Amino acid sequence: MVLFFLSSTIGYAQNLILNNSFEDATVVQGQYWFEELKYWWQLGSCDVYSENYLEDGGWPNCNLCIPLNRWGYQWAQHGRNYVGLGITSFSPPPTPPNNIYYGSREYLGGYFSETLKANTKYSFSFYASVAEYSNAYGKSLQIKTFSDSTCSTEVECRQEGNLIWEMDTVITEKSEWHKINFAFTAIGNEKAFLLSYFTPNDSLDFQDIPGTDTCTNPSIPNYHCYNTLWFVDNFSLTEILDPVPFEDNLSITNNPGYGNATTQFKATLNTASTADLFVYDEAGRIIAHHVFTESQEIFSLPQLAGAVYYYTFDSDTHVRLEGKIVQY
Repeated sequence: MVLFFLSSTIGYAQNLILNNSFEDATVVQGQYWFEELKYWWQLGSCDVYSENYLEDGGWPNCNLCIPLNRWGYQWAQHGRNYVGLGITSFSPPPTPPNNIYYGSREYLGGYFSETLKANTKYSFSFYASVAEYSNAYGKSLQIKTFSDSTCSTEVECRQEGNLIWEMDTVITEKSEWHKINFAFTAIGNEKAFLLSYFTPNDSLDFQDIPGTDTCTNPSIPNYHCYNTLWFVDNFSLTEILDPVPFEDNLSITNNPGYGNATTQFKATLNTASTADLFVYDEAGRIIAHHVFTESQEIFSLPQLAGAVYYYTFDSDTHVRLEGKIVQY
């Protein structure tokens, strides 16, 4: 069954993430990166003994070598470089008395070229790829923003900052880059963001990747580690210039439509705004046209024969939505 899809184009401002594709870097393949990616920072830690790891120089390590790192190899999505992250690598507790979690996480932060404006809508996007050495799938990515300063310990990273996004689907395909895009409203004065996973270990939910190593430790009963490892590239943060979020402009019901059910469009526009809705058949012929005004309005299509149709929704504030209509 073909369901409904919605795509959009909208006016944006300049990219506010500095060195957004890691091209400004002095490290080369096989070297530690430390602070050599300009405008970026990284914290690696372990849940049980994080301070020891940080003090003895165990982290950061070569998780972020470019482009070949400890989590595998991937062609960059954009430019020459990308970053690899061990977001969650842990073992749930074995049977007593060794009932502790073993695990580590990494946190990748970047700075904005200007502070964010309060109550302003922004679009955030980046590309992620499941690293080839992952042995588990999980919804293991979240993003926070920070106003005063970035966090410097794992406890601070978990407790501070404003969570603006978390992954709600499981990506199971390893070889491709997947674009992640979302919108959020700034609190105001945010200067940086942080990518990691902030949920405690005892709340994590993982699925084994078929055909991968199970990662066991013969010296620890019932030991089984879960590694969700990521490559990330090509970050973007832009202010949405249109005053109404594009996802709020239009809603559609009865799609797919069955029998006598007709597709309905409900539009919400700004004061003094208008928008044109055009519906086309597969040959490109216009079969319906409606002009929406600033008031909340519902338009019902006429009864359509069973087929696939297409629509465009264009507002005078430069919001454009496109999609399919399926009638059975």
